[in-house]
Amino acid sequence: MGIYNAETAKKISDYIDQKREEIIADIIRLVEIPSVSAPAVNEKPFGEGSYNALMEMLKIVKEHGMVTRNYENYCGGAWFEGSEDADIGFWGHLDVVPEGDNWIYEPYKATLKDGYMIARGASDNKGPTVATMYAVQCLKDLGIPLKKKYKLFFGCDEEKGMEDVQYYAKNYPCPALCITPDSSFPVKYAEKGILEVNLYSKPLTDSSAITEFKAGLASNMVPNYAHAKACGVSYDTVGASAHTAYPYAGVNALVELLDKLLALDTLTADERAAFELYRVIVSDFNGIAAGIACKDDISGDMTCVGSMADIENGRLMLHINIRYPVRVPSDGIIAGLKALSEKYGCDCFVKNDSKPNDFPADHPIVTTITAVCSDFEGKEMESSVMGGGTYARKLPKAFACGMGLDKPEDFKDFLPEGHGGAHAPDECLHIDTLLRGIKLFCRCLIEIDELEI
Repeated sequence: MGIYNAETAKKISDYIDQKREEIIADIIRLVEIPSVSAPAVNEKPFGEGSYNALMEMLKIVKEHGMVTRNYENYCGGAWFEGSEDADIGFWGHLDVVPEGDNWIYEPYKATLKDGYMIARGASDNKGPTVATMYAVQCLKDLGIPLKKKYKLFFGCDEEKGMEDVQYYAKNYPCPALCITPDSSFPVKYAEKGILEVNLYSKPLTDSSAITEFKAGLASNMVPNYAHAKACGVSYDTVGASAHTAYPYAGVNALVELLDKLLALDTLTADERAAFELYRVIVSDFNGIAAGIACKDDISGDMTCVGSMADIENGRLMLHINIRYPVRVPSDGIIAGLKALSEKYGCDCFVKNDSKPNDFPADHPIVTTITAVCSDFEGKEMESSVMGGGTYARKLPKAFACGMGLDKPEDFKDFLPEGHGGAHAPDECLHIDTLLRGIKLFCRCLIEIDELEI
């Protein structure tokens, strides 16, 4: 497999180990910047926080000797000398999901504990973004002769709508291949489609019981808190956050809230119908009760999460985040939701339909990386489909790969259940696992250097 050998492996391992404290310090500089993508302000398309994180990242890579470019504050780029043309681009993101509630540790103050870093964005995706920079720098500093040229990209709107990467792809040339270090190893060659839908009740009236209805912080988070006020009485329920692509570790706070509201005898017929519909949606995480469940052979079951609720323009609203199978068209799911909504006298509005990514699973680069990862970890590994969405779905030729690897068996033992995940409270990063991921990433780049894109 290429020029990789035991001597090269030791040089890479020693290099990354020696950089451990620098890597930690650079990640801390980023995670301590609150960077939830927000509405544009002045010439900052994703708000102050994302802009500040982008400026800090560009400062970091410049300190590491890279040439940088700011693409109108939508995203940034960095590369080592020469032109910015590249064979492979690496797309990391600096924006994060909202911190939410129930944190034990400060969300934007990096806590180092027992080999972990705890902070919002530590694992998704600031840590892996910094790690990718160190992988590229490692190969350069060690003088490993590679034919392909690399470029780093830093996005600011991955969690909200990926307008950053879409802006870049529309206005600037993309590398021949793009890799998003926003998943586990080996390769996530395909990604489920992401469908976002809003359901609306009939307009509230003077006789309506509900004056407040609220849940969720982001489309891609299982809501851990829900609130309503009916006839002057407040109702509050608590759940557990999780990523909507992997919702089974979460508890949707809307389930208990809707049960409480449906037990009231003060609801109007329209309010009751809407809440009955919403209760059907949140009954399970696969759209079974709603009659829209589906699956395919490569990506498994669809997931369906009622992730946000609100009163919009005088109507009760439930937002749904659906991850649908790669080979299943979204048309049938949408038709099913519209028919179900109509049955309850509600309206169904498709807010966004981000089509699946489907990179060839048998591409030589995919199969080579898969073999490399299996050898590196000493066990059979398989490339697969993911429910999460990365920048790969918005780029012409791309897939997700790294930096995630198996963590210690006691991973997150010091945190309560429901804490430590990417979109959960006390998001954490196991530092030694990240360093191992950097070493593996370096090997993957060496092994694919001779392959055609």
